[in-house]
Amino acid sequence: MVLHNSPLAYPNEYFRLYEHCKVNPTFRDWNNQVVSFGRRITDLDERNKFYGDMLEVLSELFFNIMIGNPRFSLSEYTPIGINEDYGVDATGINVNKHKCAVQVKFRHNPNDLITYTDIAKTFTSAVCQFDMLDVVNHDHTIFLFTNVYDVSRQFKEVLQKKAVVLNNAIISQEIDNNRYFWETAYNMIFNKLDE
Repeated sequence: MVLHNSPLAYPNEYFRLYEHCKVNPTFRDWNNQVVSFGRRITDLDERNKFYGDMLEVLSELFFNIMIGNPRFSLSEYTPIGINEDYGVDATGINVNKHKCAVQVKFRHNPNDLITYTDIAKTFTSAVCQFDMLDVVNHDHTIFLFTNVYDVSRQFKEVLQKKAVVLNNAIISQEIDNNRYFWETAYNMIFNKLDE
């Protein structure tokens, strides 16, 4: 079940996107379709929100469908409401039963780097807003889900084992030509739109 509500704001785009991805099941194609749909939105802030929400929904689908993968499995994946989003887009529980913060970052240029500053907001919000001391005390408790290829040197040096980075290459490796993933994602989106 999809908890994020953005599919209800753009039902035609979500339906067409996931119907398309059943036939062309790659992350690159998904990204290209999202950018194409977004270009039709004239207000720049609304367009950027659309892009971010699209990736947040894909993140929710990804973690719910890939729940058994020990490298990046999260159970109890729960999106954060827009009025509470100050750096944490979702929460979940990792395989070690630690509370985790999820940050989703969409970039128009996948060669842009996600910086330490980008993820520092997630760390701070997780601790101060959600009282997630697990992100302080345990490794693999900050998940970054992004369409970019890499993170900055400072990000790597400071966060080291704290962060689990699911970048363009990792996401592509898991979902490209994965018919089960795309058919399940389509069904989950269809059910959300049918509510």
